Amino acid sequence: MEHHGVVRVDDYHWLNRRDDPEVVAYLEAENRWTEQASTPFQELEEIIFREIRERIVEEDRSVPWFLRGYWYYTRFETGAEYPIHARRRGSMEAPEEILLDVNERARGHAFYQVGGLDVSGSGRFLAFAADTVGRRIHDIHILDLETGQEVSTVAGTTANLAWADDDRTLFYTRADPVTLRAHQVFRHVLGGPDAEPPVGPDAAPASTPSAEPDAAPPAEPAAAPPVGPDAAPSLERVATPAGLDEKVFEEADETFSVEVSRTKSWGFILVGSHQTRSSEYRFVDARNPEVPPRILFPRRSEHLYHPDHSGDHFYIRTDDLGGNFRLVRVPVADPT
Repeated sequence: MEHHGVVRVDDYHWLNRRDDPEVVAYLEAENRWTEQASTPFQELEEIIFREIRERIVEEDRSVPWFLRGYWYYTRFETGAEYPIHARRRGSMEAPEEILLDVNERARGHAFYQVGGLDVSGSGRFLAFAADTVGRRIHDIHILDLETGQEVSTVAGTTANLAWADDDRTLFYTRADPVTLRAHQVFRHVLGGPDAEPPVGPDAAPASTPSAEPDAAPPAEPAAAPPVGPDAAPSLERVATPAGLDEKVFEEADETFSVEVSRTKSWGFILVGSHQTRSSEYRFVDARNPEVPPRILFPRRSEHLYHPDHSGDHFYIRTDDLGGNFRLVRVPVADPT
C-alpha cells in the first residue's frame, strides 16, 4: 500500500481472509506450536491461574441504581461464568425479579457476550445484544418481562441500542461487515402496522420474530398493574414484520462512527457521529420517535461536544472556544 508517497508492505495482510482454508490451517499450526512450546510452563500457569482465581470475589453484586420505580443491579454466583441481571420493585427488600441470567443464555455456546442491555420506559420490555462469535457482531433479543417470552430478534447489529419513550420503538446501529465501523441507525417497532417490507437502499436486513412464521401472534398476557404514570398501553401484537425496520440515519464519512443514546431525562434519542477531534449530534423526540432526526450543531473540525437534556433546554459540554470544555445551554425549541 502507498500513502503520502511512502510504500509499505504488510507481509501478513493475507491473514484477513478469515474463512480461507490456508489461513485457518496456518493459525491452527501456530496454536499447536504455542501449545508445544509452553508445555514446560503448564504447572506454573496453573499456579498463577489458581492464585488469580482465589483473589476474585465470586459471590458479588453491583451497587444498585434506581430507575422508574425499580432498583436494578447485576450479581454473580459462585462457580458461574456470567452475570445475572435483576431488579426489585420499590426497594431492595422487595422480591427479586431476574431480568436476564446470562449463564442460561450462554449454555451451548463456546463464546457468549451480552452488551447494550436496556429496559423500556414502562419496565415491560428488555432489549439486549448478544455476540456468539467474538467479532462484535450481535443479535438483538427483546423479551417481554411480563410473560418471560422472547418477542422479537434483530440479527446482525452492534451492541448499541436505546429505547424511545413510547414502549414500542427501539433504535439500534449496524456496522460495516468488513471494517466493523458503526455507520447506520435503524428503528425497530414492536407491534408495528402490517405493511409490505420496504425495498431499496433504506430497507434493513430482515428482523426475525421469535415465533414460527406461520404461528398465530402471541396471546395478550393477563392484565397487570401499570408501572408508573407513564405506563404504555397494551400492545395488540409484539412482532414486527420481517424487513420493516427503517433506516433513520447513515454516516457517509468513513472517518466517523455513529451511535445512539438516550438523554437522562428520557426526553430525546440522540444520534451521535464521532471521530477523534470532531462530533455531531442529531435528536429525536423520544415520545414521537417516527419523526426524522434534527441536527443540533453541525460538525466542524476541532470541535467536540456532548449534549444532554432537562426541561426546555439542552445542556452541552463543548470545547468550541478551544482547550478546555465549558457548559452551555440552548433552548430545545431553537437550539441553533
